[in-house]
Amino acid sequence: MFDASGVTSVDWTSYPITTFTELPDDLRIELINRPTLPALGAGEAAISVIPGAIANAIWDATGKRVRQVPFTPARVKAALATSD
Repeated sequence: MFDASGVTSVDWTSYPITTFTELPDDLRIELINRPTLPALGAGEAAISVIPGAIANAIWDATGKRVRQVPFTPARVKAALATSD
């Protein structure tokens, strides 16, 4: 959620989650055959945000940023050893 100052839902307690009772009664899924277009299904589009989510989880847990994937033990240990 946002207001004039910026993001207001900064934790899971205040973040609004849709409940099953709020879902529409009728949900339809339409598969569209577009063989000339690149694959951009649910998995392909969602995968691009996973490294950022993991990096943010590392930062939240440790206070240190890891900015290069893959997040190997050596890279995480190196980030933990920095003084910034």
